[in-house]
Amino acid sequence: MWTLTHNSDFAKGYVGLLGHPEVIGGGHSYYFRRSVELDQIYAAIGQAAGVEPKVVHISTDFITAFSPSGTADGLIGSSGQQCL
Repeated sequence: MWTLTHNSDFAKGYVGLLGHPEVIGGGHSYYFRRSVELDQIYAAIGQAAGVEPKVVHISTDFITAFSPSGTADGLIGSSGQQCL
């Protein structure tokens, strides 16, 4: 599941953190209540472009099999979940 955030919406939350000493040096996440599947995002972009995207799902294991390092570096998000 993913969230899409318009820059003005993000700015409202981010600006609220500025100037607070207790947030300096910490890690912060900015979440929204509504999340969508990645396929839904591709479908919306395709609809806006007037085309139907042809989505192909490829496993992380398959991709890492062809990775020069043989690892999933860059495909694993900060939460430990696969990004693909």
